[in-house]
Amino acid sequence: MRALLFFAAAFAVVATFAIVLALTYDTVVFFGRVNPWDFYTGTTWSPVIDGLFGVLPLIAGTLLIAGGATLIGIPLGLSAAIFLREYAPARVREVVKPVLEVLAGIPSIVFGFFALVTVSPLLKAWFGADYFNGLNAVLVIGIMVIPLVSSLSEDALTAVPADLRDGNPSDPFLLKGFLHLIQLVGTNDRYHHLHGSGSLLGGLSFKSG
Repeated sequence: MRALLFFAAAFAVVATFAIVLALTYDTVVFFGRVNPWDFYTGTTWSPVIDGLFGVLPLIAGTLLIAGGATLIGIPLGLSAAIFLREYAPARVREVVKPVLEVLAGIPSIVFGFFALVTVSPLLKAWFGADYFNGLNAVLVIGIMVIPLVSSLSEDALTAVPADLRDGNPSDPFLLKGFLHLIQLVGTNDRYHHLHGSGSLLGGLSFKSG
């Protein structure tokens, strides 16, 4: 049994090492044909038609799509995690939590297929967008990361001790204080507005002091 486990561990190490060697060899061959300066500073990616390998458009598109998806996925995912941890009944949490785990495990290729056959035609029909557009990727990736962000955030909130998580209800830098301020600002009572602002300023002064 010990030899079998050693073989399994050694196989994983050898496979990883082989992948690194294969990528290194292909990289050396590629930069033997393409100038590294042109690759890292080029602004045109057209390897088939023009033979240009400028990587800057790929980097810019990746950052744009990742940033847009972050603006969608993180707020919604964190909100769902806070609801499950602080407000949802135990029965609701027992049902929704496994569903989020399942959704987080859906392969990304499924979302890509959904984007191509469903979202792209809708954006083209409604807004006249191209079939391959950045908004399509932003929307689908943003939706894709919501279950993952929600599940990880809920696990993180659960792992924090209750006394450390709750702390002073008037401290906006702790979760209870943050939720308390949201509840105060959401009311129509002027006193609650002033009290929430005072708690925020007091917390900021305490932290800065």
